[in-house]
Amino acid sequence: MASARLRGLLLPAVSVVEGLGVSPGEAPWLGRPLAIRQERAFRLAGVEPGPDDPEADRVVLAADAVATPATVLGILRQGRARGTPTSFVPGGELGVLAAALWLGREGVLAAFVPAGVPMDPEALAALEPDPLDPGEQSLDVPVPASTFGAAKLTVPLADRILLPAGHWVQVLWANLLGLGPFLWKEFLGANAAVMVWRIARAALRARSVEPARLSAIMGRRGRGTHVHPSAVVEGSWLGEGVEVGAQAVVRGAILAAGARVEDLALVEYAVVGPAAVVHRQAQVTFSVLDARAACAGAVRLGLLGTGAAIREGATLMDTSALDRIPVEAAGTRHPAPLGLAGACVGPRSVVRGGVRIPPGAVVPADTIL
Repeated sequence: MASARLRGLLLPAVSVVEGLGVSPGEAPWLGRPLAIRQERAFRLAGVEPGPDDPEADRVVLAADAVATPATVLGILRQGRARGTPTSFVPGGELGVLAAALWLGREGVLAAFVPAGVPMDPEALAALEPDPLDPGEQSLDVPVPASTFGAAKLTVPLADRILLPAGHWVQVLWANLLGLGPFLWKEFLGANAAVMVWRIARAALRARSVEPARLSAIMGRRGRGTHVHPSAVVEGSWLGEGVEVGAQAVVRGAILAAGARVEDLALVEYAVVGPAAVVHRQAQVTFSVLDARAACAGAVRLGLLGTGAAIREGATLMDTSALDRIPVEAAGTRHPAPLGLAGACVGPRSVVRGGVRIPPGAVVPADTIL
């Protein structure tokens, strides 16, 4: 019989995040460090994080594993059904995309160890992983046809996110794939009654039940947030003290506490970290800005580390050869997931005006270009 005791374990980090030079726990995921999100996933799933307890059923996550509370519950459910130590990788369409994100990664990503069985990472790594049911549906995201070759990009919208984040490209895609489920759950809530009420209220405001129309008018604004009356903010999560300037446009985004989007700036389908700034007329799309990063140029499918800066006129969105973008991981070149990758600017680095960073490139930490 399965034990009622539950314990969440994090495996020690074996390396830093390639391209960012920080530990996996410091990597940005949905506006917070990954370590905080991992602990929250355990606790919201009713699992106590801490040291190994051989008398408890255990959910094991790698230090670079991106996981939601639903992921932890899914691992518990599938693992207990088997009753034996089980290693997991993402399944479904999310798993297909995750395979392109693996970039040669080795070792356990997530696992279940039942009570009474010794915890042995090497033994878990030797197991044939089970695909974790992601509980997903496809989402069509409108994109510029001139850049992507089509008017929409179909991505899996999964509640059980399970992805690696040991490389900057993995961090970028983990944020982009986690953005939709995070916003949808934040806006609608996990409680069925609350969900029905919020959908009904949004439908009345939108005069439509189309998902795209409903999501456009939904949103969250934290305390002390100021949005200029002429700004357009649709389907976005705004943290405490966020500022959005005149005629700025923010769609499908997370703006963490203290973030600022200045006049005439554009932020679409992006995560802007705490105290980060998108300057006047800058563009940030399908990208991630870590804490205190600043963008005054144009970034698409890019990642800016903590305190990194893109000056006016600088560009991280060269898309002249999308089908040939190489991504280097551990000294080996891999094709970019879906052929899409911007560039990474490491912590505290500065890219000055007029500089174009090619796709797949990395600007190391503490560099000025």
